[in-house]
Amino acid sequence: MWILIMILLTSSGHTSATLVGSATDLNECFIKREALLIEANKYDGHFPTGMSAVCMRLPVKGVEL
Repeated sequence: MWILIMILLTSSGHTSATLVGSATDLNECFIKREALLIEANKYDGHFPTGMSAVCMRLPVKGVEL
């Protein structure tokens, strides 16, 4: 299982990480990541400054989110 995490950095130095969703494989996670870019009105493949999203593989199978 893979999870998609959105990371935000503010100009004051605060950080925030939010679980956006889960996926059964890396490809599905990347598709969800691309959807986040579209929601942010970014079509060049890059998130706005101070924002990113990463796909991370969960180390344990069967974890419920």
